[in-house]
Amino acid sequence: TENNYAPVVPSGWPSPVYDFTGNEVSYDKFMLGRHLFYEPMLSLDSTVSCASCHLQTFGFTNGPSHAVSHGVNSLLGKRNSPALFNLTWQPKIMWDGGVNNIENQPIGPIQNPVEMNLSFGNALARIAASPKYKALFKNAYGDTVVTSARFLKSFAQFMGLMVSYNSKYDKVKNGDDTFTASENNGYTIFKNKCSSCHSEPLFSDYMFRNNGLPVNSYQDSGRYRITLNSSDIFRFKTPSLRNLAYTAPYMHDGRFSTLSQVLSHYEAG
Repeated sequence: TENNYAPVVPSGWPSPVYDFTGNEVSYDKFMLGRHLFYEPMLSLDSTVSCASCHLQTFGFTNGPSHAVSHGVNSLLGKRNSPALFNLTWQPKIMWDGGVNNIENQPIGPIQNPVEMNLSFGNALARIAASPKYKALFKNAYGDTVVTSARFLKSFAQFMGLMVSYNSKYDKVKNGDDTFTASENNGYTIFKNKCSSCHSEPLFSDYMFRNNGLPVNSYQDSGRYRITLNSSDIFRFKTPSLRNLAYTAPYMHDGRFSTLSQVLSHYEAG
């Protein structure tokens, strides 16, 4: 309904980094952001939208059909499209942490030459000229004026309200379900072996690490390209383990297609 679009902070979770202060949530703003997320007009040749690389079916990743993202003219990126959920808890967004505010995040892929390859100014101009978006902006903001702030704030509402918090794990923690013996064994192993990086309840501490993956042909330096600090070479953000059943392939470059391969890397890699 139009009345249940308030931000969610599940019981026992830390406070979000981004709390929608100055960006009051509404159904119409959320729906404007959703339309923009699925809008191919935001790419140079009007063939690629955000949803092209963040498919809902696969937890808003690029899915198992290819390891890294595909942009305009079928150009290949260097990285697997990260899953989009619980973004308001992330102090830094993207694999290298190059964005520190969810409101600024769309600018990067829109302007990236191998993703959507359109200047942000031209993207705003296209939206402003569209009768469809004149109506959507009027619904959301009371008039048809398209500004960068309105564009980005509505985007933030759509992305920021994707909250993963009702899994079986969450139900167990809330006392509404119980793990099977096998699940409980797995949880014990996880707490002993994995939780120092994939900390509960978000299943990531969102820090940047080099986890020993062999360097691939992309020569992606990771966090280093943002900080230029040599200690950050080949460090990437620790992803959340939520929704793993849907978000293959795994790692920043999508090199592993199965969870068994991921576990083998940590066991022997």
